[in-house]
Amino acid sequence: MLPQFSEEKGMRIKSHYWLVHPQTGKKWTQESVAEFINSHKANEQAAKSENRLVAGVKKLATGIKAFKKS
Repeated sequence: MLPQFSEEKGMRIKSHYWLVHPQTGKKWTQESVAEFINSHKANEQAAKSENRLVAGVKKLATGIKAFKKS
């Protein structure tokens, strides 16, 4: 789930609201909101790619084991 920003509550990150940036401690700006959301999207995409890669390697390893048994 993508983080969401509210002027009143701050940034919603994993069901918690942050009035300040959790890494810098500074008040949110339009720029920091955009950077944080873009970074989150990139990290999410990287995690999905990594999961697909791991699944592919496991599938390949299973195929190699089955081939060796025959």
